[in-house]
Amino acid sequence: MGSRRVAVLFTDITERKRAQEDLRRSEERQRYLVRLGDALRPLADAATIQGEAMRLLGEHLGCDRAYFVEVDALRAEYVVELAWCRDGVASHARRYPVADWPMPSLAGGRPSVVCVNVDSAMPDDQRASYRANDIGACVVVPLLKNGQPVATLVANQTSARDWTAAEVGLVEDTAERSSHCWRCSLGSRCSSPGWSTICWMSRVSRMRAWR
Repeated sequence: MGSRRVAVLFTDITERKRAQEDLRRSEERQRYLVRLGDALRPLADAATIQGEAMRLLGEHLGCDRAYFVEVDALRAEYVVELAWCRDGVASHARRYPVADWPMPSLAGGRPSVVCVNVDSAMPDDQRASYRANDIGACVVVPLLKNGQPVATLVANQTSARDWTAAEVGLVEDTAERSSHCWRCSLGSRCSSPGWSTICWMSRVSRMRAWR
């Protein structure tokens, strides 16, 4: 009987700790979203909104970089126009030939989570490409328009990182709340044949999507 009571007590304590941790994460998420909303609400310029959203996300996650990515299909290039990065970390704000810069598959419009040193299924050339761009781990979230990805939000780390579901959720939340201004800034370019959706781009690489 005694051992049974101890087991029940242990289970109860474990469940309470889990509930407390879930509550803490929920409250932390809400505080971040309120701070994000308050910061973006008075801003009118899309680039300013984008930059502020990336700064808040990067600082909150404690990651090394955060930025939006487009694709120029005519030139077969990724385009990062504005990137937040931690002090001392090289910025990714420039154009990248498709073959020189990795991007996870965006099939189904789901977020992708990458840890370069851990993913044994990653092709060697893709792993080398990540390392050449100083990426040890990243979260990639597609921004959808009419159900199709038109850009992505990327948070990455120069070193290995075990991204939690809560962290991936915050990247998704930030993408969702930033997408209205991002779509406005993309409007004219996405209507031209030279700027395709990132669905086109996702075929050049293979990566397991976050489930």
